[in-house]
Amino acid sequence: MKVNKTLRIGQFLSRAGICSRREAADFLKQNEIYFQGIRIQRLDFRLQETDILKINGKEISLSKQKEILLLNKPKGYVCTRKKRRGQKSVYELLPKKYQHFFYAGRLDANSRGLLLFSNDGKRIYELTHPQFQVEKEYHVLFHRPLSEKERKKMEKGVMDGKDKLKAKSVFEIQPGLYKMILTTGKNREIRRMAEKLNVRVVDLLRVRVGEYQLNGIPEGNFIVLSL
Repeated sequence: MKVNKTLRIGQFLSRAGICSRREAADFLKQNEIYFQGIRIQRLDFRLQETDILKINGKEISLSKQKEILLLNKPKGYVCTRKKRRGQKSVYELLPKKYQHFFYAGRLDANSRGLLLFSNDGKRIYELTHPQFQVEKEYHVLFHRPLSEKERKKMEKGVMDGKDKLKAKSVFEIQPGLYKMILTTGKNREIRRMAEKLNVRVVDLLRVRVGEYQLNGIPEGNFIVLSL
C-alpha cells in the first residue's frame, strides 16, 4: 500500500513556491493559513503532498501547474517583499496572481535584466544551489577596458575577505563591455570583484540563467512558461 509522504509546513510552502523554509516562521505570523478550517501557526504542522491549503482565502496546492516567470527587471527595483521606505519591489511589476511566486537568484537595485520566479520550489532550488553549477550570463560595462591580467584574475579568482569570487569566463565584446559567466550565486559577486581590481561597473545586465534567456522581453515586462 502506498503511503503519502508528509511534509512540514515550511517544506510545503517552499515546494509551492510561496516562501523559503527560512522565511516560513515569519510567513505564518504575517498571513492567515488554514487547513480544513484549522489555522496553522506552528512550524511542526505536517501536511500530505495532496493536501490543499487556504492562504489569505486563496487555495494553494502542490498539484497545480508549475510555472516559471521570466521578468526583465529594470534598475531601481529590489528583490524583496519587505521593502524599505522609498524602495520599489520587483513584486510591484507582477500581477496579483503571481505575487506568491518566489524568485530564483537576486539582482541588486542597480542591476537589470533576467530575473526568474516560480511556484515550483524544487526548480528554484535546482537553479540557485551551488552544487548544480547553473550558468548565469551577464553583459557588464566597466568604466574602462580590463587589462589581460585583470581579466585572467577574474577567471582565476579574487579574494574578498574569506570569499573567493570567480567568473567561469570573461570575454570582451567590445572595449569596456564584457560577457561574464558565473556559476556561483554570491552576493554582488561581479561588483565586488570589480572593486577589488579598482574597476567601476557602469552597467550590469543579466541575459541568461541556465536555459532561460532574456531574448525579446521588454524592460519591465515578463513571460510565463509551463514546467
